[in-house]
Amino acid sequence: MLILDNLLKNTFKNIFIPGICSSCGKISEDLLCKKCRSSITEISGPVCNSCGIPLSPNSIMNSSDVINIDLFESKHDVAAGEKSNFINSSGIKTLENNKLGCTVCRNSKFSFYRLRSFGIYSGILKKLIIKFKYNKIYSIAPVLSGFLKETFDIFYKDEKIDFIETVPDFYPEAMELRKSLSTGANHMKLLTEIFSREVKLPYFNNIIKIRKTIKQQNLGMHEREVNLRGVFKSKNVLNVIGRNILILDDVLTTGSTLNEIAIMLKRCGAAKIYLLTLARAI
Repeated sequence: MLILDNLLKNTFKNIFIPGICSSCGKISEDLLCKKCRSSITEISGPVCNSCGIPLSPNSIMNSSDVINIDLFESKHDVAAGEKSNFINSSGIKTLENNKLGCTVCRNSKFSFYRLRSFGIYSGILKKLIIKFKYNKIYSIAPVLSGFLKETFDIFYKDEKIDFIETVPDFYPEAMELRKSLSTGANHMKLLTEIFSREVKLPYFNNIIKIRKTIKQQNLGMHEREVNLRGVFKSKNVLNVIGRNILILDDVLTTGSTLNEIAIMLKRCGAAKIYLLTLARAI
């Protein structure tokens, strides 16, 4: 009887309140209509096996944006002497034997093992993330979680990952409950909880931010690193030792925040740190 009641409720709901696309607002059976979904700029291959940066214009799919080819030829070239076979066992274009990495990897001190992103931070994807993060339209969460799962299934499904974490906000203890009740808590925590259930990996919520920091957007690379230095801690180090950990975030810009978390986890004894973001700014 309960199943029938729910079926009738959903039927009448769809008749009188039809679903709409979370991007364009037009009537749609899905939370994101096919037209909007197809216009998202995804990252395919070839990409750097380490940092996941696109290595050619062909790495960016379904894009209506104009791509600067010089960007890939000069900034994201393959290390000298590197093999140029871009097909791995999963059939995904990537770098083989990417020990030295691309120019970005060679010029940066990354503490993570591998980084992947679903798409480029532009157009529809950027619009959805802004709605979710700043406008607090949490009904978009299943769409965004689906994007993360797509990328996870391609690159990380066969990896031995023990649990998931995300980037925490700084809330003094007295504010935490009030913040949670008023806004629904950290947007990435909500997204990580949904993603955790979809990929059947536990979300430990074992990372805390111990002080407030300046917003990263207006800082240079060195200033970002200084701003974040020592700001993240593990609640229980025993949960980290020898573990392979996947960290989720919404947008990757310079990677300073995620790398700082990776540094902390490696110091605590973590084995491999995998990173997965919805979007990456290029």
